[in-house]
Amino acid sequence: MVRRTLRLPVPQARPPIDYAGAILLAIAVLSIVLLASVVGRANPNPAWAVLALIVLAVAATATWLLTARRAADPILPLRLFRDRSFAIPTAISFLIGFALLGTVSYLPSYLQIATGASSTRAGLVVTVLMGGVIITLIISGQLISRTGRYRIFPIMGTALATGGLALLATVDPATPTPVMLAFLLLIGFGVGLTMQVMILVAQNGAPRADLGTATSTVTFLRQIGASAGVAVVGAMITLRFIERLPTAVVDRLPGGPGGLSAERLHALPADLQAAVAAAYGAAVPPVFGYVAPLLGVAFVLALALPARPLRDTAYADEPAAETARTFEPGTHQKG
Repeated sequence: MVRRTLRLPVPQARPPIDYAGAILLAIAVLSIVLLASVVGRANPNPAWAVLALIVLAVAATATWLLTARRAADPILPLRLFRDRSFAIPTAISFLIGFALLGTVSYLPSYLQIATGASSTRAGLVVTVLMGGVIITLIISGQLISRTGRYRIFPIMGTALATGGLALLATVDPATPTPVMLAFLLLIGFGVGLTMQVMILVAQNGAPRADLGTATSTVTFLRQIGASAGVAVVGAMITLRFIERLPTAVVDRLPGGPGGLSAERLHALPADLQAAVAAAYGAAVPPVFGYVAPLLGVAFVLALALPARPLRDTAYADEPAAETARTFEPGTHQKG
């Protein structure tokens, strides 16, 4: 359907692809995520491996920064970060990815291991969070289209998400399911008010030539934050879990503490199941509270977002004077 109906202007010139920048940026990101993963493993990694990842991450990042300044069309132009309407949304997206997506990824395993919930129930509980995202995403999109104002939504969203994540840190295996659902719904409301608005803000402030780069960078950094968040949160959970388990129990876990799953838990003797469930139930929720301050930082950054009028054109086939027109409150966006 897209191929049959979407008609876009064909570029007259094709700038050179920044292969070096793309490869170096990929190496830097991969090294950082691997470093976050290996540092917190239950079985200590050799010091040389950690040092090698640090050196590789620093060297790749430094070299990428040099190539980004000299490339004809860099994969990620550094000049974009001089504009608050781009720098702040990318930073908020990274923090949301790290704190929320990285944390909520472990909620299903917490429900299955600590409370004995089935995989279906654990999935349905997390679905409530996504329901909250969808509700506020639709509402905020409609209101932004009608009013042309967007700044209030990420401010409200980061505040709600921070509060919801802090409340989620107070749960325990005895917490009633409706209470946990209320906390997750609060987090979902916050994410829905923030996540997509960050893309809108970056698109609205980017020049025409950088529109694609601005859009993809916000999503890219959110995914980097999620990858790093899963690694770091997982490391903290594993360390806290080991601290609360007797040594004799740790030695009897198949695959070690880092490989614990609901299936492996059910294969253990009843006495070990109780010890593991209690230790996991005590280890996980406080970690949610540890990362909640990151969303507090996102809230402060949201306060610094510039309130700029929204454009009312899609740039296509329009002269420069036309593309400079801005959105007037009370009208609808055309593109």
